[in-house]
This record gives sequence, structure tokens and C-alpha cells, in this order.
Amino acid sequence: MSYDDSFYSDGIWFSPSAIDKGLEKEYDDYINRYNKDGFYQSIIDDDFHKTNDFSLLKAKRKFFNNICLDRTVDKIERKFLDIIFLEQIKTMKYRYSKIENISNELSDIAEREDFLRIILTGCFRKHYHCKLSEKEISKIENFISTTRLASSMTPYQKTGIIQNFIHEFVNNHYGNTEAHLSINSKLMSNILSATKLYFCLISIRNYSIQELLSENNKTDELASEENRSNTDTRVSKNKKIIKNWKVRHMKSFLNYMTPKDKEIFSCYLKVTTEIRERYVNNIISILDYKTALSNIYIQILIEIHKPAYSRGFN
Repeated sequence: MSYDDSFYSDGIWFSPSAIDKGLEKEYDDYINRYNKDGFYQSIIDDDFHKTNDFSLLKAKRKFFNNICLDRTVDKIERKFLDIIFLEQIKTMKYRYSKIENISNELSDIAEREDFLRIILTGCFRKHYHCKLSEKEISKIENFISTTRLASSMTPYQKTGIIQNFIHEFVNNHYGNTEAHLSINSKLMSNILSATKLYFCLISIRNYSIQELLSENNKTDELASEENRSNTDTRVSKNKKIIKNWKVRHMKSFLNYMTPKDKEIFSCYLKVTTEIRERYVNNIISILDYKTALSNIYIQILIEIHKPAYSRGFN
């Protein structure tokens, strides 16, 4: 996808009431800029012609009002991601849970900040029947608070760290190197799937666009490498080999969008990264950067909801 200056200097319709005193001059300059020769009105008319109603313009105004007072690119970008992924996260979480066959209760627990404490202590006490000593409880707490899970690692790799800790902890508790094998394999699979979901949600709710794209690319590379080498298989209930079983579990969270939505989001996230670089390099202003994100947001709405777009949004 390509874009030119007109892409991020397009008009924007928003309420002056949302602008604080420190931004009044910037706002006035902006309005004067687009009122010249009726250009600002022509932008409104053009958008109205595209949508057949003012619904998208209202969405655009609401989005811009959410970011207009922020002055740092990181805060603006984070709000942008929070807004565009608001509904997508629900869809991805639902699709992930269905594919991984984990319960709604478990997937909801993965939303909690204290997920690791819940899942680890529950796993040890309920499923491995460990009577935890104070020393072991401290060990769990220390692991949770001090283990560094680098952003360069994928959710799948981070989940591997948790799995290794579970195995080591249980084996040490019982003094048996095979004690970790006593748990039902399906139950352990559910625990690990919920753990990966937990890390996926952390990424999408905290990472920058660049970090998300980087994680997605690394995950795809690792999955492709695994697909070629086929180092891990599983046997299904009817005794058939499941080729490249591991690949499915290595997928990034973005892969749990519908294929169409993933293509749309990947495209516009890359464009957003390029526009951020233009702002950082002083090629465009903070206002043009915000305007660009507002336009991208509307384009995402249009692309994702094309059937609704053709008949007008409610």
C-alpha cells in the first residue's frame, strides 16, 4: 500500500470543546488552514458522498477527540491500538479458545493480571496434589516476580519457560525426575494454551506497533522453520500421526483474526509505522500524525465492515 501527502493532510471533523487552552492556537491554525477556499467544507462533502451519511465522520471525530490532547507519540499510538483492537481482541480470543479447546472460564482467567499465580498454584495443588510449603510458595512468587520474559521472545517461547518451571518444580517436590508426567496430558495442554493466551493478550495490549509486527514476523519465521523440519508430531485418538503438531501452537495471536481482517490490519499497521517515522524525523507535525491515524482508523472500519459501509453505519 502506498500513500502521499494528501493521505495524512486530509481534513478532520472534531469538536473544539475537546481542545484544551494549550492547544487553542494549534486548533485555530488547523481550522484556518482547511477553511481556505472552502477546502475544509469540500473534505466534509467528499466524506459525506463516500458514506451517504455522517456516521463515519462521527466515528472519526470521536477517535480524534480521544487522542487530541496527547502530546507523545507513544501515548497516541497506544490509544490507537487500544481502539482498533477493542473488538478484534474479543474475536481473536474466541477463535483461539475454540481452536485450542479451552473453556470460557480458563480463557477469562487468562485476562487477569494474577493469571500466573492462579494457574501455577492451582496446577501444583489441584492437579499434582502438592502440599506446598512456605518455601515452595516463596519460590513460586519469586519466579513470577523476577523471571524476565524478554519482549524478543514469542508467546510460545514464553509459555515454554512456564512449562519448564512446572516440570522442574514438581520433580523437585516429589524427588522424581518423571513426576511431572503424572498429570493428564489434555489437562496440561489446556493449562499451556491458556498460558500462551495470557502472553498474547499482554503483547497486544502493551506492545508498540513495531513490537507487534516484529513478534508476528518472528513467530511466522519460527513456524515456517518448524514446518520444514517437522521435529514434533503427536498421535491422535484414532492413532493417526498429526504432522507438524507444534506449528499450530506457534502461531501469533494475529493469526486468530479472520484471514481478511489479518491482511487489513497488517497492511495498515505497516503504514502507521511509516507515518510514525515521518513524524519522528520531523517531516510531518504532531497534528498531521494524529490526523493520519484518524484516517487510518476510518479506513480500517470501512475495510472490515464493507457490507455495512455499503448501506451506511448505524
